[in-house]
Amino acid sequence: MRIGVIHATLNAVEPLVKAIHEVDFSAEVCNFVNEELLYHANQAKGVDEWGRRNFLRLAMQAAESSVDGIIIACSLYSTYGEQVRTLTDKPVIAIDQPMIEEAVQNGSYIGILATTASAGPAEEAKILAEAEKKKKVIKTEIAINTEAMRALKAGDRKRHDELLEETGLKLKEVGCDLLVLSQITMASGAEGLERHGISVLTSPRSGAKKMIARIREWGR
Repeated sequence: MRIGVIHATLNAVEPLVKAIHEVDFSAEVCNFVNEELLYHANQAKGVDEWGRRNFLRLAMQAAESSVDGIIIACSLYSTYGEQVRTLTDKPVIAIDQPMIEEAVQNGSYIGILATTASAGPAEEAKILAEAEKKKKVIKTEIAINTEAMRALKAGDRKRHDELLEETGLKLKEVGCDLLVLSQITMASGAEGLERHGISVLTSPRSGAKKMIARIREWGR
């Protein structure tokens, strides 16, 4: 089994590969990375036409490769999942969609943590859209800690996780009953938050399970 993963940052590669191997250690991961996608989106305050075109170029490389399924690993670009599905008959999932579905199913006041300015609102919009689809009334609260991302880029994952823990505890204090870590790069912060009895969802955990299940179904 070969899983193709489209990334907008190298920092997301390790946590997702780890999550995939926790589900199936024999799975091979092929990463397609363009870090300019995330940098440009942050400068443009979202995905513009340049970002869309270049994301789809990267997706075409994945679609034409020998992978058995494709994960769109950047939540900012996951809204283009339907366009990627037109490029291949292989399974395609947005890494955060399984997490979003779980959040809406299990939470009523959902705290959304992010480490970039654009990721928090983008994730909130998808959670609210899923809630509307399921006809469920929920509340959301966004907390963005860009200092955590700076720590991660500097190679200090310990400080990154500490900052996420501090921010997550504030969301718990205002009444959030479930926390969503918006980006793959944040997955390592889940353990510290869970020590405080907080329910935490991360996209690598739920996304890896979903992708492997889809590939197994597709291959039958």
